[in-house]
Amino acid sequence: MAKPDFEGVARRVAKGPAPEWLVGALEQCSLWTGKDKSDPRLKHTVAEMVKAIDLLVRFLPAFEVGLKGTDPELPKLLAMLSREKKNLQRALRPERGRRPDMQRAICAAVIIEAWKLVHGNAPYRSDAFEQACADYWQACGGKPSGDDVLEGWRRAIERAKLLDNQWISGVFQFYERGQNGR
Repeated sequence: MAKPDFEGVARRVAKGPAPEWLVGALEQCSLWTGKDKSDPRLKHTVAEMVKAIDLLVRFLPAFEVGLKGTDPELPKLLAMLSREKKNLQRALRPERGRRPDMQRAICAAVIIEAWKLVHGNAPYRSDAFEQACADYWQACGGKPSGDDVLEGWRRAIERAKLLDNQWISGVFQFYERGQNGR
């Protein structure tokens, strides 16, 4: 059997022909799904994000003042960027001990958000939904394992339901608006 791809996952989620935006959104979210944090491409991307935050924190205040005066929201933005930089730097540290399998939870969260956008809600305990999670995991580069039997996805789905998935729904809405011209 061939390894699942993003188009096949999108068809499974859509239960038929998939909109093009769904394929693009699934592919975009794949950076954070199915890969071990030791993947050099992921580490490089996170390191580049840290550098970008450093540039923003260093130059944004001067740029803002030079253009139009200081934006009252700027201190909040700089504080948020500093927090995110710390989170990203934490992601670059080597793991110690057994870690929860967050990549699988993020994988399930992506399928949850895709399913909600296409159908209005997600059938968390259906074979089709759990198979979409397993297929997306493999499409993103995750290795199949004994946990890929459908019941093995239930724990990841339960963890995904507890996550703040706004960033994922934002990616899907961005892609959907882009295709629909909104």
